[in-house]
Amino acid sequence: HPLLVCGGGGGLLAGVAAYTKAVSPKTLVIGVEAVGADAMGRSLRAGHRVVLEDVDRFAEGAAVERVGEETFRVCDELVDDMITVNVDEICAAVNDGFEDTRAILEPAGALAIAGLKKWAAAHAIGHDLGLVAITSGANCTFDRLRIVAERALLGQRREALIATRMADVPGAMLRLYGAIHPRNVTELVYRSSTEASGGKATIFVSVELEAAPEGDDPSESAEVAAILRNLKRVDISGADMSANELAKSHMRYMTGGVKPKDGELLYRFDFPEQKGALKHFLESFNKHPRWNLTLLHYRYRGAEMSKVLTGIQVPPEDRLEFQKFLDDLQYRYVDETDNVVYEVFCD
Repeated sequence: HPLLVCGGGGGLLAGVAAYTKAVSPKTLVIGVEAVGADAMGRSLRAGHRVVLEDVDRFAEGAAVERVGEETFRVCDELVDDMITVNVDEICAAVNDGFEDTRAILEPAGALAIAGLKKWAAAHAIGHDLGLVAITSGANCTFDRLRIVAERALLGQRREALIATRMADVPGAMLRLYGAIHPRNVTELVYRSSTEASGGKATIFVSVELEAAPEGDDPSESAEVAAILRNLKRVDISGADMSANELAKSHMRYMTGGVKPKDGELLYRFDFPEQKGALKHFLESFNKHPRWNLTLLHYRYRGAEMSKVLTGIQVPPEDRLEFQKFLDDLQYRYVDETDNVVYEVFCD
């Protein structure tokens, strides 16, 4: 019956290991550390205390450059194994703790939960084996919660981030959505192509998966593979970016650029947070082949309504018809074409 404990400087891990081995010698004691803050694991493998030159501070409460001398001695003697977990796995563990207890753990406090899930998956452990994770801290700021909320679904492997390249032509966005449907789109970031891109648009789309992959590797999801095959059938190339840190932390937010030379209208919508809302918008829009969608930013936020930003090109003679389209959608909207932020950053 494995017992998983937060690593860090080793105080908690050494104390738990000393007591556990005294009363139950056969119980496995496993330490859990964050990737980039694994001073104890590296020290145990090296056979001496090592100093980390660069420490990842996401799980700040368990991030040290060098473990204690006595804690290292005890852990070297009594701890059976050390494992590391990444940011996504830690965020998923914070979410798990909240779902189970309605208490919010800090990242360091949730390390053992993340390690428990990873160890159980790696060893194909069923529900009949008792596993214990010791949680240890709830000093979580609202700034940190923003990251936790953003990355928890990826950590649970219930969401996939896919980067696509497709011909930037009318109707392409609906083809993209059709290849993903009936799965729920939780994020979509699109900006019309430029001459430099050869008429190809790059789109980041996050998809809610119906089932998490069974293995430990998120890239082995059969469901994501099926989505990529569906995209290929409609001439859209796609790649799974769920494990790509650059894509998750930066590139998904950088898809954008200046407005087209021939102009566009900028509209912000409030979509009802329900499946099919985005599909309804794209299908309604696609009935007007003379109109062009030049920008789309959508992200599921867990609220009653989601804010969606769109760039739209409409011929002047179609403005009355476009107004009717807006009214018939029955989604609340705001014309942001003259917004000073849009003029400053996209002109």
